Amino acid sequence: MNLSHKKRHRTTAVVLSLLYPGLGHIYLRAWVRASVWLALVLSAVGLVLPTDLIVTITTGTAASIADVDAQIPTVALVILAAVSRVLCALDTWLTHRQHGQTHVHCHACHRSVELTSEFCRWCLEPVEADIESKTADD
Repeated sequence: MNLSHKKRHRTTAVVLSLLYPGLGHIYLRAWVRASVWLALVLSAVGLVLPTDLIVTITTGTAASIADVDAQIPTVALVILAAVSRVLCALDTWLTHRQHGQTHVHCHACHRSVELTSEFCRWCLEPVEADIESKTADD
C-alpha cells in the first residue's frame, strides 16, 4: 500500500499518539497541544493511582511497594490508557487536518508556510497562494 507523502505524515503522527499521548503532537510541532496532552495524562494517572503508591514511589521505599501493589486499580488504568490514546490520536488527526488548511507549500523550497504569508520564512521567496499549492487532506 503506497501512501502519499502527506498521508504518511498523518499516519505517523496518529501512530505516535497511539503509542503515548502527546508524541504525535510533538511530531507535528504542535507544542502547546503536546504539553497539554502530556500534563493531562500524567495528572489522570495521578488521580487513578492510590496516594499510598504515589508516596511510596516518590520517597523510594521499595519495601512497601509490594503492599501497595495489590491496591492498584488495573482495570481503571487500562481503560484510562486506551481512552486517552484514542482521544489523543483523534486530536492529532484533527490538528494535522487543520494545519493542512492554513498552510501552503513554498514553490522554491517545498516547506510548509502559513497561508497568509507573503514570503517563505525558510527561503524568503514570495509565496503564491494558489489553489494547486494548498495542501489537501482528502
